[in-house]
Amino acid sequence: MKKIINIFYITMLTSVFVSCDQNDRISGSPEQNDDIITLTGTISSPETAVVAGQTIPFTATIPQTFEGDVDVEATAILPNGVKTTSFVTIPAGQTTATGDIEVPASEAPVLMPFNNNMKMYLSAILLTVGEEGTHYLLNSNEISLDFGDTARPDPNITRLRIAFDWKGPYGEAENDLDLYLLRNESGGGQTVVATSFRAVRYEFANLLNTAVDGTYIVAAEAYTLTYGSELGTIPYRYVLRYPDNSVKTFSGTFTDFTEGDFVEVLQIVKTTVDGVVSYNVTQL
Repeated sequence: MKKIINIFYITMLTSVFVSCDQNDRISGSPEQNDDIITLTGTISSPETAVVAGQTIPFTATIPQTFEGDVDVEATAILPNGVKTTSFVTIPAGQTTATGDIEVPASEAPVLMPFNNNMKMYLSAILLTVGEEGTHYLLNSNEISLDFGDTARPDPNITRLRIAFDWKGPYGEAENDLDLYLLRNESGGGQTVVATSFRAVRYEFANLLNTAVDGTYIVAAEAYTLTYGSELGTIPYRYVLRYPDNSVKTFSGTFTDFTEGDFVEVLQIVKTTVDGVVSYNVTQL
């Protein structure tokens, strides 16, 4: 079978590549093809918040089937232009496939705002079985995810690790927030399982695989704030590293927030079945 490769990178401007509109992504030359067809695909992801280096799932969908397998490229890009790409293979006769992509880093020494947006879109298509005289281009919708450079906790197969981050400045008499890990008791009330009062950026906690099964709460307390006892807003981010090394990010904003406030943010339901531990985390 004849193999035709149709790929487009929006930033390539060399003698080998044909420059097209930002929404038409293709490489190679269509000069020998009479028909140029632009496909409009769709990209989606269950994630809404991410951090640098995190691997996240995505789903790519194209509007038609092909005789052979089709490789579709997804791009994740930050406002400063730093990006990563990943290919997913859509089998012959199908239109959808899922894959994973690594979130780009902002690249030190560039400092980005605490809250930023990472955009994702489908950026290339590769046909393993070409169509004589036809050249395909690809565009798609664009999704935007909350992005931050919050550090990911180190992996540990024996526990769920929790990192709490918020917008600075950091330290006592500035934005000094604390972390609490609580367990809901069956008879009512809560038991403090862990706390973190470091008075610097980041608070950490761990929930061990050997801990009692049940419902746990991750809460934040405002020890000091730059605006004191006035009401204000503080963006926050929790990054969780699971025992299987996967990472999940939750972000939001504390509103009408003042010194002494105590806010429950995450709920963790820990279960153990046949020796296998699971953590189901939801944002409150």
